[in-house]
Amino acid sequence: MKPATERSACPPFPALRVRNLVIGHSGKSLSAAINCDFEAGDVVAVVGRNGAGKSTLLRTLCGLQKPLAGEVLWEGKPLASMGRKAIARQVSVTLTVRTMSPMLTVDDVVATARIPYTTLSGQLTDDDQKQISAAISLCGLEQMRRRRLSTLSDGERQRVMIAKAIAQNTPAILLDEPTAFLDYVAVDEILGLLRQLAHERGKLILLTSHQLASVHQYADSMLELSAMGLQETDALFASMV
Repeated sequence: MKPATERSACPPFPALRVRNLVIGHSGKSLSAAINCDFEAGDVVAVVGRNGAGKSTLLRTLCGLQKPLAGEVLWEGKPLASMGRKAIARQVSVTLTVRTMSPMLTVDDVVATARIPYTTLSGQLTDDDQKQISAAISLCGLEQMRRRRLSTLSDGERQRVMIAKAIAQNTPAILLDEPTAFLDYVAVDEILGLLRQLAHERGKLILLTSHQLASVHQYADSMLELSAMGLQETDALFASMV
């Protein structure tokens, strides 16, 4: 998030605006109401204790879970008024829950990112193929394109899901624990790539993580989710310096 004094040159709406948002399950809230603006071109890390609601927050922001109260707006458009295809063209999501068949190849999985742009025939265009190949190359998966998910390590599978998010080519990417299964070298590579996507391509990257020591080097903002809501916390940075 940027302070108000730096927003004069920004678009008329932030990439993501959250107003009085209450997240939770079965009517039980996980935090106080959340009010935040997130700007394009930023890497924002959301941290917090297990059970604080980090995954629930991401699911709520992309419409996979309804809020208990409040509003989510993507580039000024209320999420509640957007159809599934419109949402899929606005934000790509990588969650920790595995939903892909283990028999799919790397190419197959990354290609599903282009579904929001295909016609009823499902035919991939040359541009779709370019987006898929570029994402696979960025994530270092060229030699694995024909391999099935069932043959990949957790870390390799994580790279595939990140490649899928990149191939979707949306203004925003939400990632739940994107470096959870990666070694420290791969963590730096992935976080560096996400920072590059934000700063060079103007994407909003919003991720959750428990790896504070790594994430704080790459995030433009670090926010802590707790029962008090979502709050910026410079203290977390200071404690690691």
